[in-house]
Amino acid sequence: MPNPRPVQALHALTRDYPSSSLGYWVNNFWAGRGKDGLPDWPPYILLPMAAWYAIASERLAAGGELTVSQAGEISRLAAIGAWRYSQGIYRIAPELMTALLDSPPEGKIPTDVLHRLPEWSIYIETPGMRWREIPQHGFWAHLEWDPTDEHEELRLLLDTEGGLLPYPLHLGGDMDAALAGFLAQAQKFGVVDPHEDAAIRGEAKELSRLLSLVLYLCSDAPEIDGGAPGKSPQHPRPTRIKGGRKLFPAAGPTIWHVGRETAATLRKSTPLPHSMTERTLRVHLRRGHWHGYWTGPKAKAGETPQKFSLRWLYPLIAGGKKRKRDDDSGTEGEK
Repeated sequence: MPNPRPVQALHALTRDYPSSSLGYWVNNFWAGRGKDGLPDWPPYILLPMAAWYAIASERLAAGGELTVSQAGEISRLAAIGAWRYSQGIYRIAPELMTALLDSPPEGKIPTDVLHRLPEWSIYIETPGMRWREIPQHGFWAHLEWDPTDEHEELRLLLDTEGGLLPYPLHLGGDMDAALAGFLAQAQKFGVVDPHEDAAIRGEAKELSRLLSLVLYLCSDAPEIDGGAPGKSPQHPRPTRIKGGRKLFPAAGPTIWHVGRETAATLRKSTPLPHSMTERTLRVHLRRGHWHGYWTGPKAKAGETPQKFSLRWLYPLIAGGKKRKRDDDSGTEGEK
């Protein structure tokens, strides 16, 4: 049986960046965080893109500046290089995936919830999906923190039949603003004729659907099954060795099954029956949607800030008041 696609991509990466050399650079940067002139980046990021740039530069340009064509290598190295340390593959149950894709994030969901990504870099499978008419098998998702101005990004690396495609979303406000920002940047730097503009808008819409899959894993109570009691995804922990601590890559991939119980519930959701003498009015399937709210008292300076609680509410049959037809008078009365 062939290796999963992200494992194949990892093997390709380590052929280009031998494991011992890549591990050396990652551990040097990680151990030096906040020391010797290196910035102190947030713990939900393994390395910022600037560090991955330096690693790629050593291999491709002997430590010099990368060309424009070489710069695209940074997205591959950052997503798969960080994924190497956990190798989590998230397999969402089909019914849940369909419902999540149909409920893209709307409203004022703060982008800070993405800090809850279960691992530094994750891979979500997307069987049957397409990106610009090309089969899309899945995607990596990880966070970026820029030391120059401390802005954050959610970076997606799409695994398509045509190759790996990077898409950054600038964070710092809410999800609506992040998607609007992507659209504005793409239109600014793209060739925006009517056909291309429609394609860019289509990409923004598809990104919002993929974002819904990521958000589910960052919600308050995602249903993630690792196959053993108490097993859950987490950031890798360093191993204490002589002279300090060191990060080691995961021994192999872990398949995380997502939403199997929710999918079973969704399969049971069927419309109410009709009959000759009764009819069900205003019955509809309320699509899944996001519900978020702040918890805790409003904090003053120096106090613990409020926490944003985010939940995904799965589709439900709504309505369904029954009215019985009065066959003698032709009028209707509520039952």
